[in-house]
Amino acid sequence: MNWNDVADMVRFWNGQFCLKGIMSAADAKRAAEIGCTGIVVSNHGGRQFDGSRAPFDSHVRCGG
Repeated sequence: MNWNDVADMVRFWNGQFCLKGIMSAADAKRAAEIGCTGIVVSNHGGRQFDGSRAPFDSHVRCGG
């Protein structure tokens, strides 16, 4: 999956949309820009993202 796929899902869903798997502040900003109304910081994406780095290892900094 890529950001275009997410944008399509947001548009087709036409309602509140929460995206799971955000790993950085840049990802959170991109999700908001395409219309996601919520995010979940997680590396658990099932089959597609098995084995990815943990959010803790990403040095995620949001705010201040």
